[in-house]
Amino acid sequence: MSDYRRQVWLVYGQTGSGKTILARALLEKRMKELGAGATGLVVDTLEEHADLPAIELNTLKNYLKIGVPENTRYEKVKLPRVGRVLLDDEDEFSTFSAILESNEEQHRPIVLMIDEVSYWSSPSKSTVGLSHLIRYGRHWMVDLIGVVRRPAETSAELRAQATELFVIGRIVEPRDYDYFKKVLPEPVMEKVNTLPEFSYIKYKTTGTYTICKPVKITG
Repeated sequence: MSDYRRQVWLVYGQTGSGKTILARALLEKRMKELGAGATGLVVDTLEEHADLPAIELNTLKNYLKIGVPENTRYEKVKLPRVGRVLLDDEDEFSTFSAILESNEEQHRPIVLMIDEVSYWSSPSKSTVGLSHLIRYGRHWMVDLIGVVRRPAETSAELRAQATELFVIGRIVEPRDYDYFKKVLPEPVMEKVNTLPEFSYIKYKTTGTYTICKPVKITG
């Protein structure tokens, strides 16, 4: 896919704002843009995506042909179109990241949604596995959608790589409001706390923004 341009999208919203539903819809949208060969993976941090089939790390390794000698017979492994990955700790996330790195050779588009990304990314730094994904994921054809309540809960490294921001619901914390005031244009800030319920603002770091109506998950 020679015209591939990596996307890093951050979805901000308080609990109950609808950010998870929005993120799932964005996952579907990006997969459609990438075409039939794209795979969606959801890091189900708090196990809230039980409607998705679980994908074991060994299955993902086989799918990406890790450890398979060249020119050997290989039984192709199929993955669900979208599946969830359960990771227990930072070590497992590092293993997961290392598996995705091998996609640099396979060139299979992957859209990775990380729910509650703050679990893996503090304000001061990201975990090793996530940091590796943030910095080098474009070489692996891995898009990233991070879902988080507040900007203060994510690392500057992750925020700096974002190509689009999605803000859903009201901004209630003064520190959050101050952050968005520095990032978003004044016309956006004037509207952000007056949106209808579950509507959201899509802001591209190139400077354009759109006020969007509520979304729902579609197949």
